[in-house]
Amino acid sequence: MQLTIHDGRIDIGGVKLTVSELAILRPSLKLPSEYTTIIYDGLRHVRSDGQNQTAGPVPWEPGDSLLTGLTELIPEVEALRTPAVTLESMKAAKRLAINTQRDSRIFAGLSYLFPDGLTGTVDTREQSDFDNLQALTTFAQVLQAGGETADVITFVDAQDQAHSLTPTQMIELGIAVTQRVAAIYAASWPMKSDVRAAATIAQVEAIDIKSGWP
Repeated sequence: MQLTIHDGRIDIGGVKLTVSELAILRPSLKLPSEYTTIIYDGLRHVRSDGQNQTAGPVPWEPGDSLLTGLTELIPEVEALRTPAVTLESMKAAKRLAINTQRDSRIFAGLSYLFPDGLTGTVDTREQSDFDNLQALTTFAQVLQAGGETADVITFVDAQDQAHSLTPTQMIELGIAVTQRVAAIYAASWPMKSDVRAAATIAQVEAIDIKSGWP
């Protein structure tokens, strides 16, 4: 097995860490800082400053300690790189999970029974879907103000079914989507309130974010 130290990075038999990490995990080990590269395998010790290469002492106590203590070092490196779980980090993760649940329901679209008797899904996956709904609803309001009552507006659902709507029907569709999205957002607020009020990690974990959605 070989130990390589190069430009502040350490490779011990394929396990990589930085000199800074090693200083935290093994503060008693003193590694020379005046070399760019050190290679040690228990039998050979090469030190290089980038221009000149010299032989280092064999055996080399810090190197031997790292090579023989690798089994213990691996889980310590992993633990060092894993952020500590705190109440605030758990709350942040829970809020993110709530937002994910909320958005997935919005992106699923709205199942809608159209005036022609066909049921289709109103797309709400992209901002462009909402922009299209807003544009059609605004257009419908203009037509309605002008007295138009015929089914002059065409709306295509997620199943590529075309529906002919009157201005009033288009406005009703726009309202239905707005109410659906508003209801989903409203369902998330008590959950986030519970997250803010939680005093322990266990209380955060116990908050149910899978039920209670419209």
